[in-house]
Amino acid sequence: MGRIKREQSFPSDQRGTAVRAHSGQYGTACQCRFITQQFNKGEYIGQPIQKSGIMSLVSPSKFADLSGAGSTPAFNPQVETEKEKRNWLIHLLFIRHDYVECLKVIEQQLEACQGLCEYAIYVKGLILRQKGQIQDSLSLFQATVMLNPNNPSNLKQVGRSYYLLGRHRDAIECYEEAQKLSPEDWEIWYNKGLCFSSTKQFEEAEECFMRSNSIQRHDATYMELGKVYTAQEKYEAAIELYLEALE
Repeated sequence: MGRIKREQSFPSDQRGTAVRAHSGQYGTACQCRFITQQFNKGEYIGQPIQKSGIMSLVSPSKFADLSGAGSTPAFNPQVETEKEKRNWLIHLLFIRHDYVECLKVIEQQLEACQGLCEYAIYVKGLILRQKGQIQDSLSLFQATVMLNPNNPSNLKQVGRSYYLLGRHRDAIECYEEAQKLSPEDWEIWYNKGLCFSSTKQFEEAEECFMRSNSIQRHDATYMELGKVYTAQEKYEAAIELYLEALE
């Protein structure tokens, strides 16, 4: 597949072609970051679809048997109007924890918009993660990054999936990319701190948790920061911190 370029923005039909044309089997967060950088520069080099890749998870019935980007369905302007049509229902079913029905609506939405609905893919990734299918959820969140590399929530979920898979260094790199888009997001700093804590990089973890609390205080952050102080035998600091949390 040839190189795709844009002048001001990346057209949705070309972005969708890139999503469908890539296998989604990224080995590291660096590769995920590479995708973001390529989109931001306005270019992306597609690769042949693999059945085990992203689009087999996004919309199996429509794309699992495609052998290359040349087989991608032609862009249809009507798809743009379909992308958000069922988002309200997907959200409602998800917050009600009706995951079976939610997945049915997601598949209908993806079928209607040729697998290019960012929110539907995002929620499907959340559901699969809750079902314990972490690797599959990672592939879906990577797909959302390809569709919208400027949404920090997508990168945060890629990072979370890496963290759950024990790939802490990859998770940290994803969170650092997300911070470029949303530097004052307490949750990014918190999750980044969890990664450093898991790898026993306590000084870095301490810095992240303190930065997270400076943005927005949360009980979970106090607890994790206290654990870091205890691991470093900073017992007085831990006690002071817990007392501060009780105020």
